[in-house]
Amino acid sequence: EAAEPSPDAMSSMRDLRPVSREHSHWGLFSADQLRGLMGIGFGRAQRHGYDLACLCIAVDRLEYLQDLYGAQAKARIQETLHDILRRATRDTDFPRAMVDDALLVLSPHTPPAGAAVLAQRLLGAALQAELELDGRPFTFTVSVGVSGNRDPGVSSVDAMSQRAQAGLALARA
Repeated sequence: EAAEPSPDAMSSMRDLRPVSREHSHWGLFSADQLRGLMGIGFGRAQRHGYDLACLCIAVDRLEYLQDLYGAQAKARIQETLHDILRRATRDTDFPRAMVDDALLVLSPHTPPAGAAVLAQRLLGAALQAELELDGRPFTFTVSVGVSGNRDPGVSSVDAMSQRAQAGLALARA
C-alpha cells in the first residue's frame, strides 16, 4: 500500500506542469507524472474505502481521419475531445494524459454506475460536437474503456489502467 504523501510532496504534485510540448496546451501530464498521481489516488481510495474509476477514451479511426484530412484535422479533433472532457468532468477528475492517441482520466469517488454515466455523457457529447473540416460539418465518435479500483483482479493502479485500456480495445473491436 502506498504511504500518504507528505505535505511537501502534495505541494510538488500540485505544481506539476505538463512536460510534453505537443500536449501542454491541453493541460496534460506526462505518463510518469500521471502514474505518480494515479498511484497516490489509488492508495488513498484503497485506504479510505472509496470508489475510483479510470476511463480510457479515444477517437475512433483517428489515424484514418488524419490520413484523409491531414495532421491539422487530427489536432482539431483531439482539441475538441479535450474540450468535451473539460466540460463533462469535475475539477477533481484528473489527471489526464495521452497514452498513444487515447486519453486516460482518473475519477475519484466514482462508482461503476457513475463511470458508466460519464462514459455515456462523453459518447453523446462527441456526437453533438460541432466541428468543420474542409468547409463541411464533421462528426466523430469515440470509444471508452472503464475500470475501477474494486474490479476483480485490480490490486494496483497499473492493473486498473491496463483494464481500462483493454476495455477501450474491446469497445473498438
